[in-house]
Amino acid sequence: MRQRPAAASARPYNTALKVGASLPIRATLGETRFAETARGVVFAHSMADPLPQERLQMVAERAECLYSEIPWPAGAAVFYDRAGLAQRAHADYLAGAQRLIESLKKPTFIVGSKHDVTALLPPWVAATPIVLNGEPAWLAVLHTDAAAVPTAGRTTDLLACLGATYDAAYDFSCGYGNALSNFRYRIGSDIDLKCLDYVSRKVINVPSD
Repeated sequence: MRQRPAAASARPYNTALKVGASLPIRATLGETRFAETARGVVFAHSMADPLPQERLQMVAERAECLYSEIPWPAGAAVFYDRAGLAQRAHADYLAGAQRLIESLKKPTFIVGSKHDVTALLPPWVAATPIVLNGEPAWLAVLHTDAAAVPTAGRTTDLLACLGATYDAAYDFSCGYGNALSNFRYRIGSDIDLKCLDYVSRKVINVPSD
């Protein structure tokens, strides 16, 4: 990954960080490490670590594109605390994302801070402004023709376009699965086992006991 002199954004934006936003939901959830149905598959994984070979092969065979919203660095402590894990270096997360993207070489759409998104792009490619849940963010488009992607507007517009173009997507920071819901077949991973429990129930429709 190339080095950049700019400092990472300190803005701790992410909808999951809004006070109380997810607490009522989380109180009802268990913990899921792996689940699979005809609608998709979810599994626990930290992007700071390489994706195990069997998981990488599965994603390579099933996903037609990658879409993910990278957590803002300043909010990382909250995410790791909710997942019950020790915090990992954000640089390791970005390195893992780049490693995965370049290994799969599938059409890829990453939303995040300008610093993070630019770090994933080749030096000659600029990040594109986009609106994520009412907040300014940036979009990286890799391994596909960026001219065919909506260049302005909101992530909801982008996801509607991607859902109409690709049947299956992999989101490596899937959270509660909102982005994956736009695709027919959903592959999601996250460090938060409660998020994966929610996705398994509501997004890939694991039957209730």
